[in-house]
Amino acid sequence: MKVWMSPQTDGKNRFAIRMIVGIIGIVILAIILVLGVTVLTIYTDEYKEMVSLISCILSVALLIFLSVRLGRSFQRDAMIFCKDGEDRLFVMDARQAVQYRRGIFGYIGMMGDIQKRLEVLKQQIERENALPIGAVEIQKVDGIQEHSNCYALTCQVRYQNGRTGKRTYILIKGYEYEGELLRLLERKQLFEVELKENRNPFFILLSLSIMIIFLLLCVLSHPYNAQLDESFYFPCLGIASAALCSMIYFIIKNRRGE
Repeated sequence: MKVWMSPQTDGKNRFAIRMIVGIIGIVILAIILVLGVTVLTIYTDEYKEMVSLISCILSVALLIFLSVRLGRSFQRDAMIFCKDGEDRLFVMDARQAVQYRRGIFGYIGMMGDIQKRLEVLKQQIERENALPIGAVEIQKVDGIQEHSNCYALTCQVRYQNGRTGKRTYILIKGYEYEGELLRLLERKQLFEVELKENRNPFFILLSLSIMIIFLLLCVLSHPYNAQLDESFYFPCLGIASAALCSMIYFIIKNRRGE
């Protein structure tokens, strides 16, 4: 069988060490940023509120960016693709075979279990030439949408119990022999499928417009401005929040190619 894995999983416990060090590094950075913002606020005489707000926004944005990067690496390293002698393509996620644990020590143990599971999967495929339990066959590919750091794959799959369904997989860039895997996925793509109109951009724009309108109403009805009755503030804030959630939903859906 042909196997596609992340090169970062080679070596004993390399995957687990990378993830644990990454999490600890983000936690330490968060503590340093909180202390830094606190000290900066104390020693700032003018525009203290503005400096504190901007520093908090930048700190949160940095932490979110690093967490997303680590999460993408985690997703790529935990997923394995393989092809058997009949040119059938399968995908396995080592995270689904590991029991969830709570707390920092539970997380460390979970990373170790995922590393062991990856080694077992690789041994079963390469040495024993056997299909691991939990492997999902990708029968057809409805669409491949490329992004700067990943591919969104909308697939028709068959599970080992014989059931079929539709799944979306996020293929993070960085696999060994990634071009060969993409060519195999393209051969399974259904080019004859009628293309459906993508209405996600319309709903994104609609949600954004509603959010902006009701945010303006929130500003006008806030006691500080008092341009509108104060009773409008919280209902408008609720509608703006719902519109924001809707916009994020359609953005994610559009990015996944669904």
